[in-house]
Amino acid sequence: MFVRNGLLKQGREADQYCIIVSEGAREVQVVFAEGHDTVAYSFRVLSPPLPVAEALGPRNQDNMIVAFKGASTGLGVRFREFPFNAKFVVDSFDVSVKHKGILTIHRNIGQQWDSGTRTLLENSKPDTFVIISNFYCHTSVRKFFFARQILYYIPEF
Repeated sequence: MFVRNGLLKQGREADQYCIIVSEGAREVQVVFAEGHDTVAYSFRVLSPPLPVAEALGPRNQDNMIVAFKGASTGLGVRFREFPFNAKFVVDSFDVSVKHKGILTIHRNIGQQWDSGTRTLLENSKPDTFVIISNFYCHTSVRKFFFARQILYYIPEF
C-alpha cells in the first residue's frame, strides 16, 4: 500500500493508518497492490478554514450571546461552516476591560473564565467595553494564535 500526494504512517493499531497530505494537494490517492493487481482509491482533500473564537454561553435566535456579563462562561474555538470539527483546547487569551478611558488587561489561562476574569467582569460598570484578544489554542496536530479581537459592550440598563 502506498499514497500519492501524501505520506502514509502506521496508526496505533495494526490495521490503522494515517495519511499526511502533501501541502497544497487537492486529492490524495491510496493504492493497494497485491501481486500484479492494483486498486486505487481517490479522496478529495478539504482544507479547513481558520477557526473562530467566541464567548461561551446561552444565545438568542440571532446567535448573539445573551447577557454577556452574567451568562458567559469562557471562550470556545470552532470551525465555522465546515463539515467536520476539531476538538480545540484553549490555552490562554487576554481580557481587556475599558471604562472611561481606563484599560485593565488580564491574561486568562484555559477555556473557562478564571477568577481574575470573573472579577473583572463582575466589577465592570455599565458603558464598558470588554475586548478579548491574543487567543492561543491547539488541536492534537496544530497550534493556533489569533490576532483578531472580539469586542463586547456592557450597556447601561
